[in-house]
This record gives sequence, C-alpha cells and structure tokens, in this order.
Amino acid sequence: MNRGVGYCDNIDCEEYLKGVFLLHQNVFHCPRCRKLGFPEMEKYEYSNDFPVIREVRVQFNFDPLNRRYTQIAIACDDELGPHCNTLTVCNPLCKTEKRALKLAGLYFAYVSLNGVGAKNINSQENVINLDDSREIVSMQCAKIAKMWEEAAAIRKKGLPNAR
Repeated sequence: MNRGVGYCDNIDCEEYLKGVFLLHQNVFHCPRCRKLGFPEMEKYEYSNDFPVIREVRVQFNFDPLNRRYTQIAIACDDELGPHCNTLTVCNPLCKTEKRALKLAGLYFAYVSLNGVGAKNINSQENVINLDDSREIVSMQCAKIAKMWEEAAAIRKKGLPNAR
C-alpha cells in the first residue's frame, strides 16, 4: 500500500503545511487553494540483501517545513549477528513515539515471517477474544503459534552459525 501525507506549501493558504492523507498519489494539489503542494509517502529501504533482519528503524514525526523526520524508533534483535539486514521505514503518518515503537515491532515481525523480499508491508495485529468458544480460541492460538514457528525456522535458516 502506498500511503502518505500531502502538504500545501503556499504560505497564503489556510491549509499551509497541514497534512492531508494520501493513498496511491505521487502528486498533491491543496484542496483549499488548488495549488501544487508536495507529497511525503511512506518509504522502505533495506541496508543489504542478507536474508535475516536484525533491526527495524521507523523514522517518524515528519517536519514539513524542513522536510525531514525528527525522530526515530528502533526494534532490534540483539541475539543476531552484526552481519544482518536493517529495514528503515520513513512513515509520515506516525507522530508519536509509542506508535512508532509499535510499528517498528510490527514491521520486524512481518519481515521476519515473510522474508526480506516482502514488497508490501501491512502491519497486522492478532486479537483473541476470550469470550469466544474454547475451540475458536484454541484455533486462533494454534495459528499464532504456527506463525511464530515459521518465523523461528526462517531466522534459524538464515543464520550462518545457527544451532
């Protein structure tokens, strides 16, 4: 999914540097003054082609005036060696440290489950309703356990000195 935020850079406009949610757009026209503004879209970048992700960095709190991200949140697995991959995510939609850390963890889990070659990163949460029947809760727990086992197998397979 190609999401982002569009900003009007017309100083005389009431919507100057106020963000507007964008979906699949690389061009942004201000809805108020109709002048061309600038979009800031989510970006993903891997540091190398190593098959195991050791670290996910989420750059957040985009400053439209200076056109840069002001903060970064990092999720890291210190048990993996230094010769692993790093995923850097620039997310203009994220404004708080709490949300950025949650996103970093979700990206980390997704990439670990699906491998480095994943093109579209869509975060997902698993919610188990304990008011459901015992069979449904059991199936949901089994599904999550299988996902974690697959992630562990991918990690072990990608490590040169895995035991």
